[in-house]
Amino acid sequence: MRPRIAFAATLGLAALFALRARAIDFTPRPETQVIDTYPIHYFSFADEDGRRVEYGPPSGWKCTGSPTRLSLENPAQTQAQASFNLLPVEKPGPHTAAQLERFKAVATSRIPPDGADPVITQEVGQHPIGNREAYAAHISYNYFGLPWRLRVTFINLGKSTLQITCSAPGDAFETFTAALDSSLYSWHWVDPK
Repeated sequence: MRPRIAFAATLGLAALFALRARAIDFTPRPETQVIDTYPIHYFSFADEDGRRVEYGPPSGWKCTGSPTRLSLENPAQTQAQASFNLLPVEKPGPHTAAQLERFKAVATSRIPPDGADPVITQEVGQHPIGNREAYAAHISYNYFGLPWRLRVTFINLGKSTLQITCSAPGDAFETFTAALDSSLYSWHWVDPK
């Protein structure tokens, strides 16, 4: 299969999976909480279980969303971007070997068609979002002669898998992902009152 066709087919499958797995509506609702006269700005999202997800992206970042996808951009790093979406799980439980292979295939499909010389490393461990099981693919590649980096993380939420994709030029990647990773500690679920 030609790379562009494979890339388009995988994106189509990812969109279909996201529709089937929609447990979080990623349409951001701005919220503010005042603590000791200091306003804390964050976003909340609806969860199909009646809970609310609260998340505070890095300060100054642009946050846009739809029911199936949340996108983040740092205006100071115009080519760097991050996105959040959901994938279904066949049955709740720990990640299986088949799921890890599927995650790797989804991650490598995120390399642009003109991306060259990819180097892929993988890690499995716990993630700051709820200390949940996670798989991450780290990919370095060249894009029109420039180094780029990509990280796709899959976090086991039980009924679905949260996919977080980060992409940036090689020299901006560490700064971009450090800010994003710090903000992920703010991600939490709030039970209805």
